[in-house]
Amino acid sequence: MSATFGVTGEPSWKQNPVPTIQNTPQPPTHPSQATTRQFSRNDPVTNDGEPSAPPRHTEAGNTRPLGAVENQAAHTGLPVGVDPEPNLESALEGIPAEHVHSFTTVEQVLGIIAETQSSQNDVFCPYLAFLNTPVDGLHSFDSVQSAGIRKQYFESTHVLIIKLPSGPHETVTAGVRNCINRNAVLMGGVDRELSDIGSKTYKPTRTIYSDSCKEGDEGILPHQRRGGQGSWPTLIFETGVSEALGRLQQDARWWFEQSNHSVHAVIVSHVLCDERIIDLEIWRMQPIQHPRPATRSNTFLEPRCDHRLRIDCSTTPATTTGAVPFFIISFEALVLRPRAENETDFLLTQQDIEYIATVFRASL
Repeated sequence: MSATFGVTGEPSWKQNPVPTIQNTPQPPTHPSQATTRQFSRNDPVTNDGEPSAPPRHTEAGNTRPLGAVENQAAHTGLPVGVDPEPNLESALEGIPAEHVHSFTTVEQVLGIIAETQSSQNDVFCPYLAFLNTPVDGLHSFDSVQSAGIRKQYFESTHVLIIKLPSGPHETVTAGVRNCINRNAVLMGGVDRELSDIGSKTYKPTRTIYSDSCKEGDEGILPHQRRGGQGSWPTLIFETGVSEALGRLQQDARWWFEQSNHSVHAVIVSHVLCDERIIDLEIWRMQPIQHPRPATRSNTFLEPRCDHRLRIDCSTTPATTTGAVPFFIISFEALVLRPRAENETDFLLTQQDIEYIATVFRASL
């Protein structure tokens, strides 16, 4: 069966929009310049592990140079380095109307979460949204948030997004992560340079809203080259089931834009339990061309899906659509140092794919 993407019908929140929020703070006058940190094995690397030359994206059989990020103020009306948060419609992308509620109290949020978890099976969208969530409501929720629940908060629109992972959701995330960790171990101890960040909360760097935040499903941080409390991972995992693809893609864009491109790749895993299918997407910053005179450089970067792999777990062994080995991320982009002779890019082999399919079937 083919995957079903998106949600049909006119959502109720469109019929009753949230009132416009007044007194929006003004952007800072001296934001930092936007930078891009993707690079390949051919790029010079400075002592702190960051690239010292224009970035290049390299994957098996394909090398494409990336251009520099231009002044975004000409297109957004904001100073360079400051991005607006998504509007209400974009913030709720991929979430069905019946999963959208209006915040009243933290007890009400916890009650809806408990009710959803008790009735939810692995087919339904795992997201809940709460409109009109004040900042103090977010802080109150933080103090009682249960393990395993992921959240995202847009301060500009006061929208709280909750993700409720299921068994297959967690199993697929762990399966892909384990394969990457195994790759690192087989390189002779590269795993000791990497840390799993779990569902750590991150604050965006490219917005004026200090209480906005997001948690991923998993992430990998090269802790020897990025230390400190707010260090961003180089690889993020985002997983969802059934109707969640649009939401997952929105999540992938957030990591690139709001980490100021410190995140180098996002693995999006879209799980279709009834069909026993896993769709993997790798998101990276990719070049786009804006219609401007050819007399000046006008190459921008945008988050975009780089390539896909479909794993059909209804067969044994699993069948795939897409190139295998499946390229995840270059060694340099993940570990933030040049690779040695015994070190390679991070790929999913056919053996890795069969392992992921096996543990996924066992979770159903």
